[in-house]
Amino acid sequence: MTGPVHGLRDNRYLAGPFDAVVNFILLKDGDIAANRKYADGLIQFCKKTRVRHLIHISSPSSIKSSESLITETSPFEANPETKGSYGSIKAAADVQILSSVPPALKLSMLMPGFILGSGVVNPIVGSAVRLPSNHLLCIGDGYAVMPMTTRALLHQAVLRVLVAPPSHSPEVLLIVDPHSPTRRAYLDACCTVLGCGRSVVTMPSLVWWAAGVLGEVVAPLVGMWKLRPLKKISGKLLRLHYEPRTTARRLGMSLAVDWRAELRRSLDGQQADIELPPVGERPGHVPSGPVTIIGAGGIVQKRYLPALSRLGHRGRVEAFDVFRGRLSGGVEVSDFRSRRIRKSRLYVVASPGPVHVQAINRLRGLPGVVLIEKPAAQNPREFAAWLAFAKARRDPVLVCHNYRFKRNVLRMCEFLAIHSPGLLHHVSLQFQSPSVATDSAEWRRDERRARTLLMDYGLHFLDLACMFGRGDWDLKTVRHEVDAWNRTSVIQGGAKRGSTTVDFLLRQGFAPRSTRIRFNFQNYSVTLGFFPDLFAVHMNDLAIWPAGAEIAAALRGLADKVAERVFHSEPDRSHDEVISRALAAPEHLETTLGVKALKDFYGLAFQIGERVYGGSRG
Repeated sequence: MTGPVHGLRDNRYLAGPFDAVVNFILLKDGDIAANRKYADGLIQFCKKTRVRHLIHISSPSSIKSSESLITETSPFEANPETKGSYGSIKAAADVQILSSVPPALKLSMLMPGFILGSGVVNPIVGSAVRLPSNHLLCIGDGYAVMPMTTRALLHQAVLRVLVAPPSHSPEVLLIVDPHSPTRRAYLDACCTVLGCGRSVVTMPSLVWWAAGVLGEVVAPLVGMWKLRPLKKISGKLLRLHYEPRTTARRLGMSLAVDWRAELRRSLDGQQADIELPPVGERPGHVPSGPVTIIGAGGIVQKRYLPALSRLGHRGRVEAFDVFRGRLSGGVEVSDFRSRRIRKSRLYVVASPGPVHVQAINRLRGLPGVVLIEKPAAQNPREFAAWLAFAKARRDPVLVCHNYRFKRNVLRMCEFLAIHSPGLLHHVSLQFQSPSVATDSAEWRRDERRARTLLMDYGLHFLDLACMFGRGDWDLKTVRHEVDAWNRTSVIQGGAKRGSTTVDFLLRQGFAPRSTRIRFNFQNYSVTLGFFPDLFAVHMNDLAIWPAGAEIAAALRGLADKVAERVFHSEPDRSHDEVISRALAAPEHLETTLGVKALKDFYGLAFQIGERVYGGSRG
């Protein structure tokens, strides 16, 4: 039934008679007078329809502000004007009902705490405000108790009161978890369970009192006569305690609730649809077993050998290539075509991408972990060969997507693990590289044949954009442009998996190297940047701050690069991270970097490659 709330008595569809009425109505947008008028009309309606039992949903906010211990016998506030905006209208309605209820009408006043249940619009409203720094500023005393309950528990209490009306009237029932959290503990949970902020900031009560007094002076000067800041803030500075033992005995039920779990269920889009990489800690001890390297190009000289040295590896290192020679540290390079490969703990396949697959026959039957430098393959046929090879082995076959272990990516994953992001809705990738014509590797400069922009330059970043979750990707759109030298200069498109869409733009040409990946989650957004490396979080809706956060992160990344040049340090330890785990705990990498785990991603890359490069083969 619908109709004006002040016309209950005149609604012809509510003619009665009724055994009981349960009233949830509060005129939040009305003033004290409007709520008193409604409460009086409710009692008149009950009289007219011969209601025997009225269950009215009240609130602890109706109790006198002078009370520090809230129980079922605590007195109601007779002067609503002394309360804040919410407490004043609740107290006005409650006192009106108590003063006008007839003796024949049994009255049950149920006082629930903060009700958690599906449909909560803003879990921090009235308790905190978001700061530009992505923190939550707690409004009032952080150690004041936040009385909690759930909608399901309140409904259960209403049902029990309906089934067993009170023996005396009026009765007051306090529907509050006796172990409710403090305001700060609740807001801390909002930060972690709902991703509302990085952490909670509190201020001494004296500061809030001073702010309230100052507000009382300023509000009339700016024409806000009804604001009454001091009255609003004073109620949030009271440290109240709640004791609902009488209610628990009366209803025969526990009032305790798992408020953290209910908090997560109260907002939409909180169900997890991402899988965070189980990176863990780098092993404290790296075994010094033998290592075999197939392909002795620049990536081995610049990344793999220095990483082994920094990790303290002391075992045998053998290298193979089509040309014999010597690497740094005295490592001999043998002819891949004639020299037999011995058993090793780790085999690194670092030959140029188009010839990776040739290593399969030489490694078949040899025990040990295989680590393939990206890309694992250039086309579905080559990847299928690696999949078949991996299925026939007991030891893991991994692909070195080392960018997942960059410091900014690890920081992002750590943040997501602590501050729940909710559903991942959209990812935007923008990657820009200098021209392939300036690359030192001849095979990369033949861009259409080697698929350089997609399968080499942009692959790490496309992988990061797609690294959350499992399942086949649906390539929605893709287009490309070719420059005057028949090199792919632009690849642009979009893909979808589940509820997540990914838009990507890969370019090579005149501009310097730059990458931005924006992850838009249900609860907040994060940005990954490279060249320089950065990670920024966007939890606040202030328009200027997201840019400020990225600028600050970019300056930190730039400082790392300067330190690298000045002190000859190595800030990028991502290869170290992968190699150390591949030597000590490869099973931890298999769920993220294993060829089986990367099957969906490479399936998308090959779809893009077929649309962009067609019959070109690496």
